[in-house]
Amino acid sequence: MATPKILTVTRAFQILSCFVDAHDRLTPADIAQRVGLNYKTVHRFLLTMEQCGAVARVSRSDFTLGMLLVDLGNKVSLNRNLWSCAAPELATLVAEFRECAQVAIIHNGDVLGVAHLSADRPYSTGIRIGQRLPLHCTAEGKVLVAGMDDDKLLSISKILRLEQKTINTIVTRSDLLKEIAQVRAKGFALSEEEWVTGLRAIAVPVFSRSGRVLAAISISGPTGRMTQSVIASAELQLKDSAARISRAIYEKSSGAHPLWGAAAHRTRFRAAGAILPRCSANVGSPALGGAVVRSGALGGY
Repeated sequence: MATPKILTVTRAFQILSCFVDAHDRLTPADIAQRVGLNYKTVHRFLLTMEQCGAVARVSRSDFTLGMLLVDLGNKVSLNRNLWSCAAPELATLVAEFRECAQVAIIHNGDVLGVAHLSADRPYSTGIRIGQRLPLHCTAEGKVLVAGMDDDKLLSISKILRLEQKTINTIVTRSDLLKEIAQVRAKGFALSEEEWVTGLRAIAVPVFSRSGRVLAAISISGPTGRMTQSVIASAELQLKDSAARISRAIYEKSSGAHPLWGAAAHRTRFRAAGAILPRCSANVGSPALGGAVVRSGALGGY
């Protein structure tokens, strides 16, 4: 049996489809005539969609498409660009370290894998495309949380379920905030057997031109192979890869050529002012300098 359709959703999209381009201004009467619905029904739909941001009122009777659709469209475009721009960098990282490499974003309170490349080696484990993992016990999740602004970070820290996955998992809010402060100060995050016993991972942020964290790029592998010397080398290579991904995203999407490089990358990930003053002596450290990260990650809260 076919899945039943929700008629109100269908009608909402029929109404949105009446706007041929971004500059169209339509009245409820215009739309009612095009979709074959009565005026009052269309007007109720428009008022509801106005509250959601899907349409905007430009006069007493005229409506146009709202910024919600722009935001959603940008996310689709950017996610596609992220995948295509990350692929060559993941290939380079896997060839160099012979471990899994991946890119992840934040989505509905989880880490979501959007690009992944496995290593042809035993015990290679990472975040697969479409896989969801917790924020608090993964290197990628810590980077994404560290990229939130202060208010969002404190709010999210109160509602995250800090489920214990291994004996090393962070399970208290105070410890999580201390860890995030250290991530901000260092510019990278580690997962030390916190998600899976025997697995170590390192992640760094991928930034937008404005300093917003778009995603996290990481390398993961067994602790026996992911030694401190490997971690140190991976940190530098990941930051270089993240900078190239950032540059490629904006070259693909707008033709712009922003100034990006490893040094620029390192300047954009630092603690914001006096955030979490009791958590770490390193908070607010000038070691990384540069602009404060201003908002959450792509697809965030």
